[in-house]
Amino acid sequence: MNSLGFVDLMVHGKTIQALVDMGATHNLMTTRLAKEFGLMIFPSNVEVKAVNSRAKVAGLAHEVPVQIKDWKG
Repeated sequence: MNSLGFVDLMVHGKTIQALVDMGATHNLMTTRLAKEFGLMIFPSNVEVKAVNSRAKVAGLAHEVPVQIKDWKG
C-alpha cells in the first residue's frame, strides 16, 4: 500500500491499483473496468450521493471475490 491508501487488488485473476475506503458501504468502479474483469452487471436504479451532487449507478455486480495480498473476501 502506498501513502494514499492504494493497494494491489485482484479480481478474477487480474490486478489493479485500487483506493481502499474502510468506512465505505459500497465499492465503485467504472463500467469499462467491470467489463474488463468479466463481471456480470445487473441494471440498477441506485444513485450515490457525492458532495453536493448525485450520480447514477450503471449497474451492480454481486458477490465479487477480491484479493489483497493474502486476504480474500
